[in-house]
Amino acid sequence: MKSLEEYEKKLIEFETSTRFLEGRHIRETYKRAAEKGAKNVRNDRGGSTLVGVTYNTYKRMARLYGWPEDWDGFLTMTYDDWSRIVFHLFTDIQGERIKSRSLALALFDFYWHSGANAVKAIQRIVNTRQDGNLGPKTLAAINYGDARVLHLKLTYERLRFLENLAGRDYTQRGFLEGWKNRVSWMTYEE
Repeated sequence: MKSLEEYEKKLIEFETSTRFLEGRHIRETYKRAAEKGAKNVRNDRGGSTLVGVTYNTYKRMARLYGWPEDWDGFLTMTYDDWSRIVFHLFTDIQGERIKSRSLALALFDFYWHSGANAVKAIQRIVNTRQDGNLGPKTLAAINYGDARVLHLKLTYERLRFLENLAGRDYTQRGFLEGWKNRVSWMTYEE
């Protein structure tokens, strides 16, 4: 997986079990996924989601971009709006400035799924201040390091984080196998 668009296809699949059909545009896959409606899975801490975007994240982005901030706006989120949210969050972690695309996408998937915990994990790995904001020092340390090794360490940290979460909170245990499957898909590529 080399691009954010390729990742978006997989993200739709992860979040909605809607398979991307080869030869089709991603908009069609998004539309099929969005037609399933918002989901509020019992025990999922994110609350209501539409194609992986939580209602709270949508409202925050709606204020920023001038979209309707209400439930109807959320339910009618277009592919362009959804993709803009994905890109906005990708830039939150400086994803476009990380030299290794595989590492950037693995970090982003962790961030999409677990928020600032992802940034703190990479900061721990590269030995920078663990404040949850990926700044210039952390970015430089990431780009200076061996991307393959960092990817491996980030994968380990993510699995450890997820296993600890499921171990501390029995309501999250049912999600653990799916989380592990998702992590295993985020392989390193040169």
